[in-house]
Amino acid sequence: MRSAGMPRRRKRRRVNLAPVLALLLVANVAAGLRWSPLTAPVRVRAMGVEPFDRPRIAQLLGALEGRSCLQIDPREVETGVMAAPEVDSADFRRNLFGSASLRVAYRRPVARLEGTWNVLLAADGSLYPSRQTVGPLPLVRVPKEDLEPNLSIASRWPVAPMVELASRIPRALAGDRNVIEYTSRGGLCLNISESGRVIFGPPQGLEEKLARLETLLKENPSLPKEIKELNLTAPSRPVVKLATPGGKQ
Repeated sequence: MRSAGMPRRRKRRRVNLAPVLALLLVANVAAGLRWSPLTAPVRVRAMGVEPFDRPRIAQLLGALEGRSCLQIDPREVETGVMAAPEVDSADFRRNLFGSASLRVAYRRPVARLEGTWNVLLAADGSLYPSRQTVGPLPLVRVPKEDLEPNLSIASRWPVAPMVELASRIPRALAGDRNVIEYTSRGGLCLNISESGRVIFGPPQGLEEKLARLETLLKENPSLPKEIKELNLTAPSRPVVKLATPGGKQ
């Protein structure tokens, strides 16, 4: 029995080391994975990179050498890749086994801005400076006062129909001297030579007008050389003005 007046003995609490040890183990493994050179991306597989952009991409990927995978922020890599105006999207992925992949997709140009050699109109309707090597493209004629400072066409221009027309010019009319323009009087127009042109009028119903143009070209393959003006404002009633061999009506 405990004598009166004697202090009561306190029971010692046993420290549960299991959670502490588990936490230390997790921290140690995480630090090892983050800083270990074993997880460095020893090889990055780049896909879809166009020749003109290979030196730039190689420099960006070269900066990743020696860094562990978990030190690399995919969003940071993608942002660097997409800094070039020609790039449409970038997807960077890495794993813990020392490998990574980069997939790059570029804008698809459908036309070139008249009066320039490197400003292209993309399939999404935006204008951008480009180093891409492209084949023959039609030109788009846009007055300087209708261009915004950020290389976009003013909203009063029907950009989407212009892109559609540039993408669907019939093979018989294809060429890098074609000029697409939009005027307040004639609407959407395709100039196919110095004197010949196809007038589509308002951009509404462009699908039907292009289909009618295809039919007329199939019926008369020499039509592009004969016309001075083909008006498809009313596609069911096309109006043709022929040019003489000398180029005059």
